Amino acid sequence: MGNNVHLWQTVTDPAERSARLGRVYDLLCRLKTTRLGVSEPDGGEIVEAMESARSPSVVPWILPQGKEGITTDEPKTTIDNRTLSDPKPTIEKGNYNMTITVERTHYEAIEAGVYQAKIADVEDVPDGQFGPQLKFTFLVDGFEPEVKLLAWASKKFSDKSKLLKWTEAALGRLPADAAFDSDLLIGKSVQLNVILKTTASGEVNRVDDVLPLPRPVNQQRRQATTTANQQPEQANLFNAQPQPQTTPPEPDGPAPWEAGDF
Repeated sequence: MGNNVHLWQTVTDPAERSARLGRVYDLLCRLKTTRLGVSEPDGGEIVEAMESARSPSVVPWILPQGKEGITTDEPKTTIDNRTLSDPKPTIEKGNYNMTITVERTHYEAIEAGVYQAKIADVEDVPDGQFGPQLKFTFLVDGFEPEVKLLAWASKKFSDKSKLLKWTEAALGRLPADAAFDSDLLIGKSVQLNVILKTTASGEVNRVDDVLPLPRPVNQQRRQATTTANQQPEQANLFNAQPQPQTTPPEPDGPAPWEAGDF
């Protein structure tokens, strides 16, 4: 069980190499099916078959040999178009293979500026650095892959608190007796004033302020039109143009006092 089989390369004829590799594959299959009653091949027989299948097109790798079967660490070749193991990153647990999912935890810093973003999550942090806090997760629009920014606000919901300002940026002005419900903020769009901070690990982003979205252009135009229509007389006064003077028509005959003799 302690021997290792090295695959090197000497066979140059493709047909001969294919036949020898096929024999190696058959021996491996017999070794894996020993528990089902098939006779176990001799270890020397496997070594001989592998030595005879040397080829310049095969990358050398090591097969640990033992009665429990032959396994490899991400082989670089196949036998008869059959892979010896799954190259995907998996963790074997019992009789199941679980795919490894690596969650992204670091995001590249973006340039400082004002960005539109959506509130993706609001999490309660009872033991925050400065007492009970809420952690906001913002998803910045227009980036692929996505950019997430985090910001914290105290749970104090007073007139001058950061939490009230951020809430009104997302929902609009609230009445004096309004109750705070974080679920109402999820999915709402706001503007973020993003700055850069230099830390020991490099430059990182910080949310300096949360602002409401700018008013739509058509709403600004409607307000401008309403303001212009409030003073029509004054507008006409400044825009009035001088009217041309008309000359009375000349009479067809002589004037009455020129018609006869005196």
